[in-house]
Amino acid sequence: MTTMELDACKMQLIRDILAIDSSETLDKVRTCVKGLLSGNASFDKPTRVPRTVEEVLSDVEIGLRDIEARRVKSSEEVFKEMEVRFPWLCE
Repeated sequence: MTTMELDACKMQLIRDILAIDSSETLDKVRTCVKGLLSGNASFDKPTRVPRTVEEVLSDVEIGLRDIEARRVKSSEEVFKEMEVRFPWLCE
C-alpha cells in the first residue's frame, strides 16, 4: 500500500469514527483499537469449530481425558490470566 493509499484509508477511518453516534459503540471501538495497538487483540476466526456430531463427541472425549489427567484450570485462574493478558478488556 502506498503512502497516499494509507492516508486515504486513515481518513476514511476517521470519517467512520466521526459518524458514530453512540457512546457505547464508541467505547467498543476505543477498546478494540487499544487492543490492536498493544498487540493484545486478535480478530481471527476460531482455529477449529466442530461441524459434525462425531467432532463434538471427539472434543468431549478430549476434555474428559484432560479432566482425568488434571489438566484443568478453575474459572478464577482463567479470569486472572485474562486480566494479565488482556488488561484493556478489564477496564
